[in-house]
Amino acid sequence: MQKFKVSPKRYVISLKMNYASELIKYGEYSISKIAEMCGYTDIYAFSHQFKLEFGQSPTDFAKNYVSSK
Repeated sequence: MQKFKVSPKRYVISLKMNYASELIKYGEYSISKIAEMCGYTDIYAFSHQFKLEFGQSPTDFAKNYVSSK
């Protein structure tokens, strides 16, 4: 916690969400598959956490990324 200035749990969540955002940008997988790849068994929990991290749902994130290309 001293090194990263966040709790270990928060750090792992941040890593998962950053990985998820990269997978979404890659465009190869569905949101449900990405949630599974990031260790979430519940798509709603994944979507909720993603929205907390990035301020938008995974679907909106994907749409905004595609439209900004």
